[in-house]
Amino acid sequence: MISLPKTYWKIPEKEDDFLPSACLLLEKRRELATVEQALAAKKEEFQMKMEELQDRREELERKEGQLKQAILKFDKFLKESNWICIQNTAASKTLELGQIKLAALNLFQMVAKHRKLSTDVPPDDTEAQLDLVQLCIGDLIDILANFRKSEPTPVSQPEPMTESQSELESR
Repeated sequence: MISLPKTYWKIPEKEDDFLPSACLLLEKRRELATVEQALAAKKEEFQMKMEELQDRREELERKEGQLKQAILKFDKFLKESNWICIQNTAASKTLELGQIKLAALNLFQMVAKHRKLSTDVPPDDTEAQLDLVQLCIGDLIDILANFRKSEPTPVSQPEPMTESQSELESR
C-alpha cells in the first residue's frame, strides 16, 4: 500500500468542503447573479430618485421664474404708485399755491381800489402785492391807535337799581 503524506488526509471542516469545485462555482455564480440583481434594483431606484429630483428641480426653477415675474410686476406697481402719489401731491400743492396767489391778488385789488392806488404791479408778482397790502394794514393800525388816543375815556355809568334796592334806599 502506498502511504500518502498526512497533508492529503485532511478532514473537511465544513459541509461545503465536500462539494466539488464545479458546484461551488455554480453557487458563487448564483450569489453573483443575486448581488447583480440587487445592484440593478438599487441602480434603478437611484435612477428613479434622480429623475424625481430633476423633476422637482425643474418645478422649483419654474416657480422661481414665476416669483421673479411677480416681484417685477409688484415693483412696477410700487413705482413710481409713488409717481401717482407725487403727481397728486404736486397737483394739490399747485392748487393751494394758486388759491393763495388769487387771495393775495384779491386783497391787493381791494386795497388799491380803497386807497385809489395805481395797479401797476404785475398780477404774478405776489410778493409786491402783499408788500402793499402790508403797508395799508400798517397805516390802518396807526390810524386806529391815534383814534383811540384821541377818544375820551368813558365814564362808568352806575348800574340801574332793582326794585328791592330802591325800596331799601327809600327806607
